[in-house]
Amino acid sequence: MAKLGPGAGTRLVQYEGIGSVISAADNDRQWSHPWKPYLGTSALRLALGLVENRVPKIGGKPMTDVDLPLTGKPNADGESWVCVEAKTVPVAATSTTEASEELQITLVHTTSPVSRAADLGRHPVALILWREERPFRALPITYFHLRYQRVVLSTGGTRHVFV
Repeated sequence: MAKLGPGAGTRLVQYEGIGSVISAADNDRQWSHPWKPYLGTSALRLALGLVENRVPKIGGKPMTDVDLPLTGKPNADGESWVCVEAKTVPVAATSTTEASEELQITLVHTTSPVSRAADLGRHPVALILWREERPFRALPITYFHLRYQRVVLSTGGTRHVFV
C-alpha cells in the first residue's frame, strides 16, 4: 500500500484513530458576488446586483454607471447602510392600456435599514462602519440576486419580502 503524502499546494493532516484530512486552497477562483461593496473616500461602488432581474438605480441612473454617494452622518453607533428600496407606484391608464403598477428599485444610503412605510420596502445590502465621521469599512450583507414581493395582509398591514 502506498503512503499518503502532501502534494504541491495541499496540506495533509493525519489523526490517530480517525484518519487523514487533505485540504487545498483554491486561490485561482474568486467569487465576485452580487452587491459586493467597494468603499471610496466619499462614495461606494457595488458589484452588480439584481432585484427581480432588474438593475437598481442610483439617482435615476443604473447602478453600473454611477457610485452611491455616502452623504449624511452615521447613526449613534457609527453605522449606516446601503439599502435596496422597492416601491410600487401607480401608472395611469391610457387609451390603450388599463391602470397598473410599476416597481421602482433604487439604492440609497441611510442610517436605518428598516422602513415602516406601507408603500416602501427596504433591504440592506451593505453595512458601512464610520470612524471620526468618515466611512472606513464596508461589509457585505447580501450575497445573492434578490426577488421582491409586496404582501397586503388581511389584517390591513403590508409586508415587503426580499429573498
